[in-house]
Amino acid sequence: MKLSIVIVNFNVANYLEQCLISVEKAIQDIDCEIFVVDNNSVDGSCKMIRRLFPTVILIENNSNLGFAKANNQAIRKATGEFILLLNPDTVVEKGTFRKAIEYISSQADFGGLGVKMIDGNGLFLPESKRGFPSPKVAFYKLSGLATLFPHSKTFNKYHLGYLNNEEINEVDVLSGAFMLIRKNVLDEIGLLDETYFMYGEDIDLSYRIVNAGYKNIYFPKTTIIHYKGQSTQKGSLNYVILFYTAMKIFAQKFFSKTHARTFLFFLNIAIYFRAGISLARRIFAKSLYPILDFITVYTGFALFSPAWGKFRYQNSNYDFPAFYYDVNLPIYSIILVLTLYLSKTYIRPISIKKTFESISIAMLINLIIFALLPYEFRFSRAMFIVGIVWTFIFIPIVRFLLHFIDKQDFAIHLKHKRRTIIIGNEDECNRVSNLMKESNKNDSIIGFVSPYADDNQYFIGNLNQLSTIIKIHKIEDIIFCERDIPEHVIIKEMILISTKNVECKIAPQHSLFIVGNNSTNSVSKVYTVNINSIALERNYVAKRIFDIILSLMILLFTPLLSFYFGSKTANLCKNCLKVIRSQKTWIGYNSICNFDDLILPKLKPCIISIVNRNEIDLDKTKEINIMYAKNYSVFNDLIIVFKNFNLVCS
Repeated sequence: MKLSIVIVNFNVANYLEQCLISVEKAIQDIDCEIFVVDNNSVDGSCKMIRRLFPTVILIENNSNLGFAKANNQAIRKATGEFILLLNPDTVVEKGTFRKAIEYISSQADFGGLGVKMIDGNGLFLPESKRGFPSPKVAFYKLSGLATLFPHSKTFNKYHLGYLNNEEINEVDVLSGAFMLIRKNVLDEIGLLDETYFMYGEDIDLSYRIVNAGYKNIYFPKTTIIHYKGQSTQKGSLNYVILFYTAMKIFAQKFFSKTHARTFLFFLNIAIYFRAGISLARRIFAKSLYPILDFITVYTGFALFSPAWGKFRYQNSNYDFPAFYYDVNLPIYSIILVLTLYLSKTYIRPISIKKTFESISIAMLINLIIFALLPYEFRFSRAMFIVGIVWTFIFIPIVRFLLHFIDKQDFAIHLKHKRRTIIIGNEDECNRVSNLMKESNKNDSIIGFVSPYADDNQYFIGNLNQLSTIIKIHKIEDIIFCERDIPEHVIIKEMILISTKNVECKIAPQHSLFIVGNNSTNSVSKVYTVNINSIALERNYVAKRIFDIILSLMILLFTPLLSFYFGSKTANLCKNCLKVIRSQKTWIGYNSICNFDDLILPKLKPCIISIVNRNEIDLDKTKEINIMYAKNYSVFNDLIIVFKNFNLVCS
């Protein structure tokens, strides 16, 4: 066996499917075995592998064992001359494995090899090549100096920013996302250190490869896509903590006590510095909206109050009492902020519609309180109306200003149709177009682009004209049909357009999802068919309210219902209590189907199934379940209850 590929998966089924599709294309001329070690995923990953990739050797764990332990499980069973550790959120070119194996085989002292990696928008990933994290190197990275001086040989030794991204170089550390290692080297130095759970395993293994006298090679003659960030968003506090934990293990293992203490001292300084910035940024981002809303409301009332008082009472010296400014206005403002908070209006991206609805509720509450106040504490009703108008005008204005200042932290949900093109053959473009319509994605499909230079009858252009098409049609999103375009062509085009502020996605053949990278600074996302309308927060809340109200109504009329249900009345009451305690729901899916290709939104076990007739076949039952999830409404639940009321005590 020439090559053994090891992929560790944890709840990224759609990425894994795309990865395995590209891997199978790349191993056609290589004697190879593929291992997937699943760390107790709950997203249908294992079912997908068994159905679509029967030749893959699947190892299923009953818990999340971490990256190192899971890889070692497969490596111990591997028989290949070379071992490749590969992330599930990657896409490889057709010639990637052949080129990498040929180069690492060219020198006996080449122990490990990594390749050039780009993200989902075609931008180079600096972790493709790295240096060892000495105390200073780790400090420069965690303190942010490496980011400020990306090409400095002093400050950015961690990502070796001074080395040319397009040249083959000897490096210290290989990335665990793509790490090709000679099997005999692993036999000599040992497998991954299972002390690490996440991060650091690749650094540790790379360090041992170099210490054993072998070289680690950065090989940019082939490129892979790595949709990084599936487990922990880079730059987050959680990532900093995990990275620190890994570096601590590394220091205690390989450094002398003196150097380890120095290393950890610098790390601690960097950790507190980064954690402080991260915490301050989070507090600032979360509290800015409520603070500005309070200031906006209070300021509006306070600005107009003196002028109104002078006009109303024809007294140039009149002003409202101190109680009005010190008690009334703060209470009004606090009620508004609390209402917006409890209505989850501050969740990003901000919804202006939801903001208006919450302001209306808050002002209604304030109006009721105003009406109930003793007469001596009531002030001008006209002033109250002016304040309401001010609030409705200026709170949205503040939101739009923040949105245009910082669209990442203060984004507003705008119904903007993103201008999209689909690249592929006619039938596949139509399939992907229909998929997007089914998913209710708010995109405007400008047209289809042919992969071939001589086919322009049905298309707005061909792949050779892509840059011009983007410019002329102001394209924002590009979807590549994986069936019709080889991976190396997709990667090449993504790199060429990486500076054009265009988002790239890939639509795997036959799949009901589109893989994409939302932005280079955020976690990658999978765009799937929208069969989850029942999982939308408003529908989830509506369903829960329906369940509780129905349960309370049944309990209220239990004495009358007991004449109808007889001995089953006790079971009816038990069902009501289970629903109230959120152990069950009244209406739910029929569970006789096995959903291998679609994962429906989770629901509690149901008392009444939406399909209760035995004569309906499995395909029809599956279709009804999908339609229920896709087009959920409380009214439908109510109809099902009325039609099957005899089953409420089942």
